Amino acid sequence: LASDGAPACVRAADACAGFVATRAAPVVVQTLRDLCANRARLEARLRRYGLRDWADLARDADAADDLVAAELGLLVPPASRDDAAPKRRPAGVHDYLGAWAARRGLGAVRLYLDLLVELELVVDLADLE
Repeated sequence: LASDGAPACVRAADACAGFVATRAAPVVVQTLRDLCANRARLEARLRRYGLRDWADLARDADAADDLVAAELGLLVPPASRDDAAPKRRPAGVHDYLGAWAARRGLGAVRLYLDLLVELELVVDLADLE
């Protein structure tokens, strides 16, 4: 997160730490385990490669961004006077966790495609259909 530009106050927020510990760390660790496997194991694991895990993680990261904003007091009241309407993040408040998860998820997709080509499971685009 630091290398992606998240400020220290975001990284120090309890909501951020909870997201990293409970959601991000298991997905990252499993991805690294899969990538450290030998060729035969990697080919067998490719079918269950965690692309769906990264998509779920990106969605959870967006929710964690809302929790971080609330924790840091960045939420503003709704435009209407309806007390039941939830507070929202103002324009300009960056989604650090969501952006991190989206970038890493896209990197996982690219890595997945690279591995398919490297293992010669895909030789042209027709194989992906």
